[in-house]
This record gives sequence, C-alpha cells and structure tokens, in this order.
Amino acid sequence: WRPSGTVLVTGGTGALGGHVARWLAGAGAEHLVLAGRRGLEAPGAVELREELAGSGVRVSVVACDVADRDALAALLEEHPVDAVFHTAGVLDDGVLEALTPERFETVFRAKVRSALNLHELVGDVSAFVLFSS
Repeated sequence: WRPSGTVLVTGGTGALGGHVARWLAGAGAEHLVLAGRRGLEAPGAVELREELAGSGVRVSVVACDVADRDALAALLEEHPVDAVFHTAGVLDDGVLEALTPERFETVFRAKVRSALNLHELVGDVSAFVLFSS
C-alpha cells in the first residue's frame, strides 16, 4: 500500500501521529489532515505543520474530537479522505484495582468511540489503520 490523496491522522499532532504523518508525507500522500482536540494549540503543532509543508505536502491541522460524532462528520464533509490512521489516545496508566468507571471512559472514548465513529462515517478508503494502546 502507498498513500495517495488525502489522509486523516487522528492524534496527528502527538508523538505517534507526528511520526506517522512524516512517514505518510515521504511515502506519497498529497494532503494530510492532522486532527486533534487542540488543533494548532497543541504543543509543536505549528512546527510540525511547517516541517511537513516544507516537504511539499498540503497540511491541514484541525481541532476535532473524533469521539464527537457530529464534529467528525463536519470534518469529513470539509475534508473527504482516502485513508485513515487512528493514532489518537489518552494515557492513563494504573493498576487494575485503581481503575474506575470514569478513568475507563476517558481512555475508551479516545480509542474505541473514536474508532467506531471513524468506521461508521469514513466510507470506503484505501487504508484504515488503528493503533492500539
């Protein structure tokens, strides 16, 4: 598989998302949509956008919580995508006995609800890649 067209990277301004975005840019993606809850307000987002744009790739950094179905639908309407890389997640390490329903929901929302929304809203794409946490 080789990336082409528009590729959505959720968690796109995070460490893993940035690594994936750099790979996609070097492998042929024409347009990267880097989605994260903070958009350009995320640490390093402006620098990442400039770095990727400097390699000749069109880059859109957007603030979007992909666990919010309506927000994701609006993003996909504005930026139809050809492939998806779901790298978003929330880190909440702890021992099993310390797991509360609230902590579980925070992590579940970022990974699983977001993945389900992507699955239901994206449509046919050339790649649909989910990163585990």
